[in-house]
Amino acid sequence: MTARSARWAIVIAGVVAVAIVVSLAISAVAYAVGGWGGIDDTWVGFIVVVSVLGGLAASLVAFGLAVVAKASHEPRRLLWLPLCLFPAILAFLVLGELFWWE
Repeated sequence: MTARSARWAIVIAGVVAVAIVVSLAISAVAYAVGGWGGIDDTWVGFIVVVSVLGGLAASLVAFGLAVVAKASHEPRRLLWLPLCLFPAILAFLVLGELFWWE
């Protein structure tokens, strides 16, 4: 069971990381082409919000699975990804809301 949870944690975290990077790349291109109006109140902004908030929820699941695997002393090296991804996304959202976004 722990090997399966470790594998799922790594896969979920990898998918979340790729989805967030792709959505931020789309956002960067839209910002470069159209400025802030290219992101604000468009489908690009919607994609970024859905991927980050959905990624937060999915990374929480991956974090829980990775904690279970680590508690069972699972020797997988890639468990650092789900263990770091959830706190990183959470910190990005909290700090972004406090200091960057209005």
